[in-house]
Amino acid sequence: MAFVIKTLKVLRNNWKKSTLAAVVLSYGGNRGRDKYRSIKLMREYCEEAQTFGDVPLQSGKKPRHVTVILNPAAKDGKGKKLFENFAAPLFHLAGIKLSVVQTEHEGQAKDLMEVMDNTDAVVIAGGDGTVSDVLTGLLRRDDEDFAVKRFPLGVIPIGKTNTAARYLFLKDSSAEVRWIAEAAMAVIKENYQSMDIMHIQSDGGKPIYAIGKIDLGVFRDTNNKISKYWYWGPLKSQMAYLFSLIKNWPTHIEVNMNYVLPCAGCSKCRSENPTLNEMNLENRRWWHAFIRPKPMIQMPVVNSIDYSSITNEECGVYRNKQSKATEVTVATKHAFEPIVNTTDACLQIRIVQENLTRSQFFSEGLTHSETGKASDDITFNLKASEIQIEPVAKSEEESWYSIDNEAFEVRPISVKLLPKKVNFYCN
Repeated sequence: MAFVIKTLKVLRNNWKKSTLAAVVLSYGGNRGRDKYRSIKLMREYCEEAQTFGDVPLQSGKKPRHVTVILNPAAKDGKGKKLFENFAAPLFHLAGIKLSVVQTEHEGQAKDLMEVMDNTDAVVIAGGDGTVSDVLTGLLRRDDEDFAVKRFPLGVIPIGKTNTAARYLFLKDSSAEVRWIAEAAMAVIKENYQSMDIMHIQSDGGKPIYAIGKIDLGVFRDTNNKISKYWYWGPLKSQMAYLFSLIKNWPTHIEVNMNYVLPCAGCSKCRSENPTLNEMNLENRRWWHAFIRPKPMIQMPVVNSIDYSSITNEECGVYRNKQSKATEVTVATKHAFEPIVNTTDACLQIRIVQENLTRSQFFSEGLTHSETGKASDDITFNLKASEIQIEPVAKSEEESWYSIDNEAFEVRPISVKLLPKKVNFYCN
């Protein structure tokens, strides 16, 4: 008893040192616990990957060849270590031949995809910027219709922002190791889904492509400033919206939109598509006669429909809508709904009303920063297959779009949906 009393007196008389020691021990204990859980989890995934590697190859068949485009600067340089610790070992155990290409500058992933060849799949190890570059490079190829079927894409979420990976994999709370391992196992198991893609074109520029959404407005601008308030810790989102209320209130954007309603298929918009053999012959070179062709993903056979007898007067007809809004979002269905619900191909346009109260702006802004969308009761929804967006400039200040979390200068753009265009590995 005397020892306990003496110890308590020492702690009370040296409370600063005692507090520091408690914080250090607590932090060290949590790190040790997380490390142990990661090792235990990776053991389970390694055992599962080993079962694929133990399957004998058929005579004359080569191991699967996967090319990884790795952004070593992802997550402030931590991404490369995450890939090497939690994804690469699974690929090796599964018997996959791995070729890792590290990007050295912005836009290099785009250039690599434009000339990609001699691989069975491409895995993107990085954040949203790397995914956007690879997707754009793939769809800018001269043989894009052939290439999208030849090169399924995988995503290893090791960036600061991993929006695309959230559409493909259900993240288990904050277990980063599980998220990365699940993404690698999806490639190993060859589970894939055809995803809708947005084709985005501005005047005088090359097209870019996105899998998720385009944001424009006050919520987008405020969300982009949240990281600047890092010193507020868990209150940084609240402070960003509080300062936005003080400095920029009232505020809204004005946009002029021309859009086309979705069409399930008619004589105007549907035509005979070239077969894979025709596309293959069209893109062959003379040296291909001496090379064994790479196998492609076999798409499921669907019942053909005669669209020549179907008439839709609204198909291809543009409608106009001028709007003042707090936020405008154009998205594929993957951005807001589970990946399995992709039967109706359309763009979703969500327009957050202009006349929000201060309390609504604050609460809905926080909701938007967490979920990527505002509540339905303050949102006007449209569906379209194509849309042209022309923002109305209010001042000389620059404004920006967020396209899959990447910033692009605001200018008139046209957006077109490419239904089920690219195959992505998912779980």
